Amino acid sequence: MNGEHSQADPEHSERRGSSLQLSRQYRSKKNQPSDIVIAVVGGGLAAFVKLTKPVVLYAASGEPRTKTKAPREFSLRPVSSIHAPPPSIEPEDITQTSTIFKSRTCLYGGPSSDQDPHLLRHLAFDSTNRFGDANWMVWRMLPRAQDPVFFTVIPNAHLDAHEDIYDTKWLDSIVSPFQDVVIDAYYRHVHPTFPILEPQQLLKQAISEQRVPASLLGAIYTIALPFLDNLGQFTSGKKPDVYALYFYVTTALGYETMTPSLRTVQANVIILQTPPVIIREPNLPGAWTRTSSLLALGQEIGLHLDPTGWNIDRQEQKSRKIAWWIIYVQEKWLSHWLGYPSHILAHSWTVPPLAIGDFSDEKDTITFDMISSANKFIALTELTLILGDVLSSFYTQRPARPNANQILLEDERRILHQLDEWKVRNRWSVTNPHKLPNEYFIVFAYSTIHLSVCRAVHAKTEFPIEATKERAMTVFDDLIHVLSNLQPQAVDMLWLSYCKGCLTFMGNFMITVMLSSVEDRSFESGKRRLDEYMALLERISKTFEFSKLPCQRLNLIIQRLFSSRE
Repeated sequence: MNGEHSQADPEHSERRGSSLQLSRQYRSKKNQPSDIVIAVVGGGLAAFVKLTKPVVLYAASGEPRTKTKAPREFSLRPVSSIHAPPPSIEPEDITQTSTIFKSRTCLYGGPSSDQDPHLLRHLAFDSTNRFGDANWMVWRMLPRAQDPVFFTVIPNAHLDAHEDIYDTKWLDSIVSPFQDVVIDAYYRHVHPTFPILEPQQLLKQAISEQRVPASLLGAIYTIALPFLDNLGQFTSGKKPDVYALYFYVTTALGYETMTPSLRTVQANVIILQTPPVIIREPNLPGAWTRTSSLLALGQEIGLHLDPTGWNIDRQEQKSRKIAWWIIYVQEKWLSHWLGYPSHILAHSWTVPPLAIGDFSDEKDTITFDMISSANKFIALTELTLILGDVLSSFYTQRPARPNANQILLEDERRILHQLDEWKVRNRWSVTNPHKLPNEYFIVFAYSTIHLSVCRAVHAKTEFPIEATKERAMTVFDDLIHVLSNLQPQAVDMLWLSYCKGCLTFMGNFMITVMLSSVEDRSFESGKRRLDEYMALLERISKTFEFSKLPCQRLNLIIQRLFSSRE
């Protein structure tokens, strides 16, 4: 309290409009001010007020009503409206070889955390590399002298936990009797493009053992049901409510951020790929916030670390690597699409590149079809690493550098060389005929990265830009060729949401190059190319959801630009 109000002052000795008022603070040793202690009760905050002096109760008018003697015990004044009793700690095998517990949360302790890894290594760990008990346990995940890895295992009863994480009764009531059919549809239509989950037989086993939270199961149902609907699998009276499922999952995931696990991350990345109910605004409200939260969840459970050699089963090591790379892909492509700075720094993670074996089952076997899908996804992660270099080199805010132009050209040569090496390593031809969505997206991704380099150089008008423009024209022509040969059967598979950003970005750069033309011939050539591109988007938008937003966005820009020039 400042000096102005330190003396007795009727105007400040009570709070008007409140039914409970405490008299002013005294400096005498007899009557001390109240002590207020904040605690957590039943999942909500509560304030314990220790009354060591008489209190005066005032009516709303400010007149005193009654006086009471000072009680000799604590009284409780709730701050939160949640008064559920704290749940009991469920018995569970805390020596399991997985970080996914049903009633506990396993959190990574970083090198600068308050639980100092250099201190924790002096604990008397048992033969399973654990110290503690059911209430609090330290798990030495990687026992080594330098940079050991520790996790803390905490009962959910000690956290702000969602009590019904594994209760799937409501989901079953919505989807029944199609549960197995929808799971099959997920692995047929979604998993080949987006292999975030373990092989199907392992997931079904986990579901039967009630080891899959309702949020993940709901996310699987939400993204897979539209494919069955398109195939006419449901009658009007038995059609599950996908919108209700979507809102259920997003609400449940909000609670589960308090108790994250690998399953929480998997559910989040799946729901982020769910096509919107309506065509959203260009900046996808909430997508970047949820993507950033996804990254934080991954770091909280240690997904950014190389799990090789950890004291967990081999299957989870594989799943953790795949989950991190999907987080990386999601974060980098959203960063590029929306123009926000990436939160993943080159030196902030240690996960090695993916290999075919990471997509195998517990017996290290893999189907022929999955080999093809895994190769495509690995190729995408390699391209995304190059995209990260593009974002860092060309689209990061930094102080002016004395040799900026020279550095820009060196960065251009380096990244174009990386793209050439990627094409040779993957034996990839952009103009080859394609059949699956992941093949098309790799074309979109490669073209977007190449054009992002061209746009960065093109923006520097002091450079001779004809060579850059010619490279851009070649990429545009290849892209138009691919879109004109888009196979109709590809509609029955998941298209990654990043397709929208890639197609919009490339269309915008077409407009930029056209408007920068200094000769009428170049302008007309650019306009014909743009017209052809827009006609293709208009045609495929009637079938493919991913092209609707780019088509609408580019049409709006073109209309505004050319109407203002007339």
